[in-house]
Amino acid sequence: MNPEKFHKIMKKIVILFSVIWGIFLFPSILIMSFLLTNTLEFANQNEAVRQVLYYSLMSYPFILIISISLSWFFIWKKRYWAAIIISLIPLLNLFIELIAVDIALLLA
Repeated sequence: MNPEKFHKIMKKIVILFSVIWGIFLFPSILIMSFLLTNTLEFANQNEAVRQVLYYSLMSYPFILIISISLSWFFIWKKRYWAAIIISLIPLLNLFIELIAVDIALLLA
């Protein structure tokens, strides 16, 4: 594959993730407190699960901002694979939240 074409494809992938995370950023800030109160009541049986949910929900908007910024920084430095990996970090936070909710359901 032509390296120039490959770089364009990588840039388009980073643009796609930036748009997706940018769309999620504003609602995540608005409904963070609503989700936080409901999940903390939901997971009141286990202190560890409650803390994981609390920190993952509170950090999510900041992770989105950092992920978008760092992915564009790595695109600017022409480190395309690093930009893709950095742009996937918010998915890790979502998986942690899902696992914590599953554990809370199992313990309830």
